[in-house]
Amino acid sequence: MRTSFILLLCTFISATVIAQFSPQPDIAFIENKGQVTDQNGKKNLSVRYILALPGMNVQLTAKGFSYDTYVVDQTSGTTKKQRSPNKILNLLTQSQHQQEERIYKFHRVDIAFEGANDQVQIVPGKLSVDYVNYYDKISGELIQVRKIQTIIYKNLYDGIDLELTAGSGKEHPFEYSFYVHPGSDASVISIVYKGALCTKLSAKKSVLLNTIHGTLEETIPLSFEKESKTKVNVQYVQKSNDVFGFSAGNYDHTKTLVIDPTPTRVWATYYGGSVDEYLNAFNGISLSSGEDVYFTGTSESSTTIATAGSHQVNIGGGADALLVKLNSNGIRQWATYYGGTGDEEGFAVAVDASGFVILAGVTGSTSGISTAGAYQTSLAGGPGDEDGFIAKFNSSGVRQWGTYYGGVLPDAIFAMRISGTDIFFGGGTISTSGISTAGSHQASYGGAGIDTDGFFGKFNTSGARQWASYYGGTGIEYIYAINIDVNGNILVAGGTESSTGIATAGSHQPAIGAANVADGFLAKFSSSGVRQWGTYYGGTGSDFFTDIKTDNSGNVYACGGTISTTAISTAGAHQTVKSTSFDGMLVKLNSSGVRQWGTYYGGTGDGDYLFAINVLSDGTIYGVGIVSAAGSFATADAYQFNYGGGFDDGIVVKFNTNGVRQWGTYYGGNDYDDLNNIATINGTTIYVAGTTASTNAIATAGSHQATYGGGIDNIYVVKFTDVITGISRLSLENGISIYPNPARNEFIIKFNNNNTPAAVELYDVSGKLVKTERVNATISSPLRVDVKGLSTGTYLIKIWNAKQKLIGTEQLIVVE
Repeated sequence: MRTSFILLLCTFISATVIAQFSPQPDIAFIENKGQVTDQNGKKNLSVRYILALPGMNVQLTAKGFSYDTYVVDQTSGTTKKQRSPNKILNLLTQSQHQQEERIYKFHRVDIAFEGANDQVQIVPGKLSVDYVNYYDKISGELIQVRKIQTIIYKNLYDGIDLELTAGSGKEHPFEYSFYVHPGSDASVISIVYKGALCTKLSAKKSVLLNTIHGTLEETIPLSFEKESKTKVNVQYVQKSNDVFGFSAGNYDHTKTLVIDPTPTRVWATYYGGSVDEYLNAFNGISLSSGEDVYFTGTSESSTTIATAGSHQVNIGGGADALLVKLNSNGIRQWATYYGGTGDEEGFAVAVDASGFVILAGVTGSTSGISTAGAYQTSLAGGPGDEDGFIAKFNSSGVRQWGTYYGGVLPDAIFAMRISGTDIFFGGGTISTSGISTAGSHQASYGGAGIDTDGFFGKFNTSGARQWASYYGGTGIEYIYAINIDVNGNILVAGGTESSTGIATAGSHQPAIGAANVADGFLAKFSSSGVRQWGTYYGGTGSDFFTDIKTDNSGNVYACGGTISTTAISTAGAHQTVKSTSFDGMLVKLNSSGVRQWGTYYGGTGDGDYLFAINVLSDGTIYGVGIVSAAGSFATADAYQFNYGGGFDDGIVVKFNTNGVRQWGTYYGGNDYDDLNNIATINGTTIYVAGTTASTNAIATAGSHQATYGGGIDNIYVVKFTDVITGISRLSLENGISIYPNPARNEFIIKFNNNNTPAAVELYDVSGKLVKTERVNATISSPLRVDVKGLSTGTYLIKIWNAKQKLIGTEQLIVVE
């Protein structure tokens, strides 16, 4: 029997595409009977079929198809009142924000097939029974069209078919497959991408397409022999600029090879309803070994938050904690509220090696929190009190146990980390009982009056407390972060106003920087809670740490915010001098607590912070935070080069273990955007999360929720790959070089006779063509290109030869 080989392909879209996507069974292609128009309102009959997805239309033509991505920008309108999404540090003030009219911006990438047959038969699959009705904009006549799930381009190449499918699954609203029939060769397939700012083959053999909205990434998740389902190793290869094909491993050529590229994405999603959702702590996102994404926060919305059949489908009080599971493609798997009739906030989430999920936060409810037989089954102070809580769920969202944690006065758990079968937690309390265990590092409350003490402790994964300790002097302390090093030691970080009870003799900084002013602090304990060392970190202004991590050598890294002008940075650091008001700070200590380096990270705004970091085994650091004004936070290869506007933007940054910045990017839109949580996996994939009020520049097409949910704030989650890139560099053809870079007034293109430029184009970071230089065919090297009229910033150079072949692209930085 003759059989076939099938190749699956996959497109990741990382773009600021605004749309709401909830996979529906009626996602389908629609035949164009005149209802499709171009940007001028004229009928576009070149489009044969169209698939309308949120944030992206897929248009099928006689010769191929297109990704027509779009974003929504705003114009002025009515105002709405915003409030701070960051309760812990009270960083943001009340402000007015615009509720605005939508303006759509498009970027289309065309996919054509070089060397394909001229007469390709386009065969629709089974037609739906129902119709979609349109009214002709010109004649007013009713147009009735049926929906189609599958379109086949028969004999695109000799013996090779292309099949496009809509609504194929909740992760893949659109996918396409090549069927390489017996006797045919997959290597003849040549996919040409037209319209992207840049195309290139990544290190992991995926195709990266840069648009003005972000990056599309096409991968091959699956290739197999159709009949036997035997998997076949197929990889992308780059044939020339903008042209890609396939290299297939060994397979039975009497069978049909299926190559199936499925559009998934490096993605971003809102998560919120019509009232308010926010993520206020710094431990609110965690990844499973299978790269499922769990995040927690707080919800005040009664709809769109929880899934049917989850642990708690309905909101219990004015505000509940939420717990959400997404897969690695940004598609929600389940979500639940967690709370009773009082208010709850979810502050921390962690996943253990068996896939169990631990949630922690603060609760004011007398019911809905604990399970029978738990460590603490009731709210210690009764109605009006607040206690911490810890709850364990399995990977399907079924609660295993839940407990309160606290005394008769307010308590909250801000931080949590799992190590083996142990759950380590930390927070703040003003309770004098119900917190610590006898014989612990500090068994008694150290505060005066209602001053908060930090506390930390350990549960096992069955919910039994092992030990716990206060940590604090007579002033105020909070533990915002906790971590475990490679030897099982416990690391805690936070802020303190106490002059005693914090630091050990001989530590990096044994005394507080100034009386009655907060310093950051770091401390290290053995696995059983015996302190090894403790240190202040700060000057004469306010300082605090919000996260702490460690590498495989036991080095300690911490980040936070500072207003101090001294005692923060070291000579030769990335930023040795504080800018204005609060700056972020990042420090590294060795395992003995000796500082290796420290740096500010801030600009001219009145509130810049580094809230969370993740550190790889080799000491590579990824961090997130916020900045409140434009500055030098984005590097030349940034995902987002410019400050998005509004009250603040999120930032993502990468440093090496020596504190040298590798790259940095903004992430934000037209309102405030906070990034305060980060998780990484495999050293190349980065997940960040925070709170936003921006209605643009946040979410991608096809993600769980690609439009702002309304209300005051939404949570948002973003998946990046390293290197994050907006304008990407494509290697120049042999014999071409560009210098100087950065350029002032002009740059020079040096070339040989085999690669003489015919045209040079410059694009700004929005994708707008800002300069075209036509080149005389008789010109000799070098070519000088004038850039005196261009603003300072980053540009993309495209160089074309006389045959209209793109022979190179390069990033160019223009300076004054």
